[in-house]
Amino acid sequence: MISPTCDTFSRYQGRAGTPSLGATLSRHTATTIDARSVLEELVIELCDDRGLPRPHVNSVVEGSVRDFHWPQARLVVEADSYTWHRSPSALDDDRDRDVTLTLAGFRVLRFTWEQVTRRRRYVARTLLAALSRAP
Repeated sequence: MISPTCDTFSRYQGRAGTPSLGATLSRHTATTIDARSVLEELVIELCDDRGLPRPHVNSVVEGSVRDFHWPQARLVVEADSYTWHRSPSALDDDRDRDVTLTLAGFRVLRFTWEQVTRRRRYVARTLLAALSRAP
C-alpha cells in the first residue's frame, strides 16, 4: 500500500492530481480491497456510493476469513450467494461461524445476492443502522 503521507507525496505536494490520488489511496489498505467475488465488489461499491466506511475485506476474525469486518463496530457482514451457500453443510458451517462470532461479542449480518443487487437501499440502511450502534 502507498500511504498518502509517504515521501513521494511529500515531494509532489501542490502538483495536479496529488490531493485526489492521496484521498483515493487513503481508502485502500491491504485488508480493504481483497474482493474475491462480484458480490463482494458490489458490497464495497454500495458502501462507497452511500458514504459508508470501508470495511476490511476477507480478513481473519476469530480464526476464520470473514467477507466484511468493521473492527470498531464489532460488526461482521457475510455476502451469501447460492454458488457457495446452497448445500446443507455450507448452511451448517455458516451457522457455526455465526455462533463463534456472536459468543466473541460480534454482530453478524448476512446479505444475499438478491438483497445487494435489488434492495440496495435496504442493505445500506441496515449497514448504517448497525454501524451507528457500534459499541
